[in-house]
Amino acid sequence: LAIDNLTVDSGMTLKVTSTVSPVVAFQIGGIGTGTLTIQNGGVVESYHGIIGAFSSSDGTVNVTGNTSRWTLNEDLQVGSFQNGVGRLNITDGQVFANSILLGRANVADGTITVDNGTLASTAVLAVGGFIGDDGVTGAAAGGTGRLTVQNGGIVDVASTLIVSGGGTVAVLGSQGR
Repeated sequence: LAIDNLTVDSGMTLKVTSTVSPVVAFQIGGIGTGTLTIQNGGVVESYHGIIGAFSSSDGTVNVTGNTSRWTLNEDLQVGSFQNGVGRLNITDGQVFANSILLGRANVADGTITVDNGTLASTAVLAVGGFIGDDGVTGAAAGGTGRLTVQNGGIVDVASTLIVSGGGTVAVLGSQGR
């Protein structure tokens, strides 16, 4: 499922039930430009998710409002493959995934901003690096990954945080964690 422009608003739930490989899974900006907005208590549930998947793609997901939520059973990739650009903006909302990968592959560019919201990983959060199928850093060079936490935002990583050569993490203000 590829998204060009979609808003999930109050009282709405979008369930993407495909469990196939992430390459053909739920994509925002899969091969072009795409935007997904989850707001005012909207809920998205998916198995995999890719924001800015392939070469020259550009994807943005905005999760706004304290009851807005995106829950992924497996991995979330933000800036996945070569030249893919992805942005995830969490403002008061919540995003939960197994693994979260920013700037996964060479020349990919992924940015997550958590502004008084919550980002949670039950396994790995990799910023600016490649993660192999076994869940550990792979042999390929990673892209650029940026994670910014501000205004009381929370990032919860239950297992492993990896910040590779192309990755940066910034916690701004006294209340981000």
